[in-house]
Amino acid sequence: MGEAPVLSTSCSAFAQRAHGGGCGQWTCLPMAVVLLHSPIGIYAKHLEHWLRHFPLGQMLFVSGERLISDPAGELGRVQDFLGLKRIITDKHFYFNKTKGFPCLKKAEGSSKPHCLGKTKGRTHPDIDPEVVRRLREFYRPFNRKFYQMTGHDFGWD
Repeated sequence: MGEAPVLSTSCSAFAQRAHGGGCGQWTCLPMAVVLLHSPIGIYAKHLEHWLRHFPLGQMLFVSGERLISDPAGELGRVQDFLGLKRIITDKHFYFNKTKGFPCLKKAEGSSKPHCLGKTKGRTHPDIDPEVVRRLREFYRPFNRKFYQMTGHDFGWD
């Protein structure tokens, strides 16, 4: 059995503050937020499972690509979806040239910047273009089904 997308039941410091502190299961996330992570990448299969339990309107699909290219914009979508005041903005991020992606200027409750761990932002190996072409060809029908189901084209083709 493959891994399903992770259904977030935890609260960020921002969500906790916005909802008055405590964070029991589901108390500060009024809607299901689906974080896409599947080792096989066939998201439509997993979404079908989640749609048996939650309506599509209660799901927000967060783009990892947009988290890198426009972190404040993508997190703005999350804040809007959750009905939170927009408190995370561009001023909270800086671009870390070493890692190659944005990091928080200051972690919550700390005076130091915060970036993802050592395994993030590493250089990736070169992949033979023919392998990339074949992978895209393989995943294309699954991605298109996922785009159709979500109403959003993530541009993975």
